[in-house]
Amino acid sequence: MNDCLVLVTGGTGHLGRLLVQALLGEGARVRVLTRRVPSSPQAGVEYAVGNYTDGTGLAEALAGISRVIHTAHVLGDPLADARGTLHLLEAARAAHRPHFTFVSIVRARQARAFGYYAGKVRGEELVEASGLPALVFRAAQFHHFVDELLVGVDRLPWLPVPDGELQPVAVEEVAHELAWRALAGQRGTFDLAGPEVRRVSDLARAWLAARGEGKRVLPVRLPLPLPVLRAMQQGRFIEPGATRGVITWEDFLREKAARG
Repeated sequence: MNDCLVLVTGGTGHLGRLLVQALLGEGARVRVLTRRVPSSPQAGVEYAVGNYTDGTGLAEALAGISRVIHTAHVLGDPLADARGTLHLLEAARAAHRPHFTFVSIVRARQARAFGYYAGKVRGEELVEASGLPALVFRAAQFHHFVDELLVGVDRLPWLPVPDGELQPVAVEEVAHELAWRALAGQRGTFDLAGPEVRRVSDLARAWLAARGEGKRVLPVRLPLPLPVLRAMQQGRFIEPGATRGVITWEDFLREKAARG
């Protein structure tokens, strides 16, 4: 298992970088699909120049590959994202049918009005219909997603947040679980969420305390305009059957404060 050659898409992204490190730590060989080789390549990593959204360079990138982990996405264009996933699946079928892991979002089907989540759902469907040995790996919202959400609304004397629940997970735990399960060739579906189901208002209060801010948190109960916020408000992102990580929101906040 540890001598696998793994192709990672999105290997320079937030999750992808940690995933590459986790794969290398397991002794795997890693090839990253990228539009351009980075100016400071990561030690021990191969780079294949290509673009999954238009299908260029995929045959060369897949040469000798036994595992594909697809973490890349096109945030603002779900149709392009789904087309890209299809290009990658077709190229994998034309190669030697490597195990294919697709990274999605826990309960994305509950917020398909949000284009990014709709793209993930379509990607899941394409993977399931591909005939490849495959794993759909769904992760809950990352801690840094919640952090960015709160930064985005921290402009008023109070902090308005959706009156709902989340179960945020540490991206480090996602990377390690993803690497282990992909290398093991697990098939089917797997859901990973954080250790705690928390009110968004509770997460916000802890966030303010970590920043030394004394603002009041204002849970918003009116219908919100963005589909992802409405789904959050309605608690649609909670998956009771998900495997739970161990790193809490407070752990994330302490580590962030330590980094400065």
